[in-house]
Order: sequence, then C-alpha cells, then structure tokens
Amino acid sequence: MKNIAKAKDMIGALPSKMEWINTLQVGVDFDRGRDAYDLCIYITFVTREKLLWFKSEPSYLEVANFLKEITSESHFVDFVPEEDSCTIS
Repeated sequence: MKNIAKAKDMIGALPSKMEWINTLQVGVDFDRGRDAYDLCIYITFVTREKLLWFKSEPSYLEVANFLKEITSESHFVDFVPEEDSCTIS
C-alpha cells in the first residue's frame, strides 16, 4: 500500500504542473476484492489535444514509469463524452 499511496500523491500533484487539466480524481480501492484494481484515475482536459500532449509531458512520464514499476497490469479508456461518440445499433 505504500507504493499506492506514493502513486496517489504523484498523480494528485499533476494539476499543479499542468494548468490544462480540468478535473483529476484518484481513488484507492477499499474492497480489495479478487477482481479489483488498486487505483483508479479520472482526468478531464481542456481539449482533446491536451490529452495527447499530456501523454508526452515529463511530469506524466515520471508517474507512468513509476506505475510500470509497481503494477502488473493496467487498463485505460480515452473518450470524449457525446461529441465524436460511436453509435451502436
């Protein structure tokens, strides 16, 4: 859990380094269930372009490299609400 707390702190510091982050929430799993993940991150950006920029920012890369060291698996979903959404028939 020490690594998860460190990751949460590192992620939580990102908005102070990147003014184009609108919203950032970091949640730590409290259930510890068999299929649970330890950490969930929700971020919204000013524009889609800023999301793409975010992924190359040194501050983010530092966090991403730390997460790679301490995790065995991760999943990401990048989406734009409503605009450019897909319609499933």
